[in-house]
Amino acid sequence: MNRLRRDVRRIFFFKYNHFEEDPGEISYIQELYHKSDWDPPTCRDADIEEAMDNLESSLQFYQSRRNKPTPSNLTPRQWRLTKTLKCDDDFISIEADKNLGGCILLRDTYNTRGISEHLGDRNVYQPLTCAEANRIQSKLCSDVLSFAAKWRARRAISKAETVYLQRSVDRGDSTLPTGEPKPYQFARFRMSLKAHKTPWKMRPIVCCAGTFMNSLSCWLDYWLQKLKPFVPTYLRDSHDLLDKLRELGPLPPDAKLFTADANSMYTNIDTDHAIDVISLWLDSLRGQLPDRFPLDAVKEAMSLVMRNNVFEWGHLIPTYGQHLLVFLRFIDDIFGIWIDANDATAWDAFKADTNNFGILTWEFEEPSNSVDFLDLTISIENNSIVTKTYQKAMNLYQYIPPTSAHPPGMMKGIIYGLLRNYKLQNTRERATTLIWLNSCSADTSLEAGAKLS
Repeated sequence: MNRLRRDVRRIFFFKYNHFEEDPGEISYIQELYHKSDWDPPTCRDADIEEAMDNLESSLQFYQSRRNKPTPSNLTPRQWRLTKTLKCDDDFISIEADKNLGGCILLRDTYNTRGISEHLGDRNVYQPLTCAEANRIQSKLCSDVLSFAAKWRARRAISKAETVYLQRSVDRGDSTLPTGEPKPYQFARFRMSLKAHKTPWKMRPIVCCAGTFMNSLSCWLDYWLQKLKPFVPTYLRDSHDLLDKLRELGPLPPDAKLFTADANSMYTNIDTDHAIDVISLWLDSLRGQLPDRFPLDAVKEAMSLVMRNNVFEWGHLIPTYGQHLLVFLRFIDDIFGIWIDANDATAWDAFKADTNNFGILTWEFEEPSNSVDFLDLTISIENNSIVTKTYQKAMNLYQYIPPTSAHPPGMMKGIIYGLLRNYKLQNTRERATTLIWLNSCSADTSLEAGAKLS
């Protein structure tokens, strides 16, 4: 009700408070902003406020008649355990990759693995003193302000973008009550667990939320997202992959499937090489770019963001046209269809060329008639693509329980959504039925196990 009241008041306020806007200027970019915490004033029309008060009273009356206790999703024993772990500094709770749930590690193990696997590598990470880090941040603040002023003066970016970037570095009062300079907010280093790997490893994550460099990154991402139609290998999700595969038609008799996975993708990207390659690609699109696309400003912002990652704690289409029928990328994973074409050396040459593009290397699976990619098992049968749902052995089958406070329609929608996904992902009707039965069986087993515990 509070949200409805706020929305009504906001609409009323802007309906009767007009602001002059330049029709040739971008005055606001919604994608760059989080939802504001500004509270609009009460409506001048007393009837509107009275109507909202009456609605709230009616809702509270009918809700009180239907309220009933909702059982917890956790058992008392599980609640006690979570409270104990929350107050125990010897343990740390982190997330696992691939939707495998939460994990609990000894904090000493977490810290040791962070140093041994990541931060201890001086080829990737450079330790800084607080003074050095603050000097770098101070210079970056000036660089971002200069960036905004320069490209605004050249009419490459709008007033809205300029204000957005200037606000990001506005620290208000830059001194503490003691008179000392206020320290900059740095990005934070953390790790998630690759529980599906044997042996398990840690994935490094640098969280930049709330920092001024994150604002520049968001601005850069806003413009680069507009270029996705120019990336032929771009893959949105498994449904996008299915759509592309259905367009292929019959495959050649010697077609094989393959996948590849990048080795520590983000820490193995040669920054200079990446900036040069992306800049050349952007220049090649100069005559096709969207309206008002700030090409030179984007290239400068890309250099600022990629060369300055201070924290606390490619695109490739090889020239193998006759062999590479399909080549698609989903972040650090590759899916492709390879045609032998009676050339036994082409596959090894393709792998070598891919791994020689910069310093990032890839682990290739050898071409075969069946591969697992994203949440699909993709096979070639009778020269045609056949797909079915792929579920990892460690899949937790986590669904919202029926005792949840979600609306009944949403609970039914979850079941419908799952069935719809299985229907789209499975070429054969029998596979759809089996995957649904397996999911129900696993869910029932998990529920029984939870009751026994």
